[in-house]
Amino acid sequence: MDFTFWYRLTVAERSVIGIEAPVLTLYTATGQPDVVLTSTDMKTPLKTAKEIALRSAGWSTEKEADVKGAWYAARLDLALVRHRVGVRPEQCVSRSMLAKSGLQMGEAQPDQRVLNDTYGLSVFPSDPPPRFARIGGAFLSQPNPERIVATFSHLCSRELTLTSRDHLAIDLFNTSFLQPSSATRVVTLVMAVESLLEQLPRPPETLTLVDSFIKQAEGDEALVNSHRDSFLGSLRRLRLESIGSAGRRLAMARLGKRKYMNLAAPKFFDHCYCLRSKLVHGTAKQPSDQKVKSTAGAMEVFVAEMITQPFLGLEAAEQAHVPDGAEANVERCW
Repeated sequence: MDFTFWYRLTVAERSVIGIEAPVLTLYTATGQPDVVLTSTDMKTPLKTAKEIALRSAGWSTEKEADVKGAWYAARLDLALVRHRVGVRPEQCVSRSMLAKSGLQMGEAQPDQRVLNDTYGLSVFPSDPPPRFARIGGAFLSQPNPERIVATFSHLCSRELTLTSRDHLAIDLFNTSFLQPSSATRVVTLVMAVESLLEQLPRPPETLTLVDSFIKQAEGDEALVNSHRDSFLGSLRRLRLESIGSAGRRLAMARLGKRKYMNLAAPKFFDHCYCLRSKLVHGTAKQPSDQKVKSTAGAMEVFVAEMITQPFLGLEAAEQAHVPDGAEANVERCW
């Protein structure tokens, strides 16, 4: 008996994998089963399929299939982000499942297995081939299938580990494809960048000043306890660099002077972060729809490259193609 892993995903409305065939071979390695991307029914062309799966059959044990499935799934997640194919995050998917009795009713035919259509990774014996049961029921980003194959193969050629920050950034990136407006896309994409940030301590001279404020507040008995605790919490957060500073630093480290809307990466992050602040906190005059839409398009590219740069570099990254790419009017948000 051998085992199959099956990593099911739902493609976001604005994305499509532009290939007429229902199956795309992503990776072949000597002595290992092939890994393919397929529509879930293995009949619908990938170009029109919204339900897709990463599939590989022929693993000798259930544990091996499970471990390898998770290994390849992480690489597919990164490859799809790099090529801006959005998929529905697991936490946004309904969990309706058929009971065991319901599955048994579906197995009326001999040599027929019926499994719950589990979102994400599942492992099962390869024979007999299962059927899957489930309860219930714009602009398109369309990368070249050959580029996805090349990216996935490159990721399979190296060891990598996705941190909790990487997973959260990927989920937020994918969530941006589910947003009903450009404004909420911008906010979600900024959140994806924020999830990658590690704020460093401020310079020693700044810390000395902040610590003096903290000491003064701790000894001021005129402050009500609840006010003092809140004030001290704010002061202690000042010991770390701002989100704006951390974002600019990470953008420079990962993307250098690469340009988005004719702005180098750190300045582009400033532009996006300030725009997000205006959208979230409100201003007397909200940004124009055109400004928000053009920023959302460029930011999709920016975030995709921010997430994947540590694993893929930038040499093969696609360039941004965003309407109205005139240089943005930048403000610095500390």
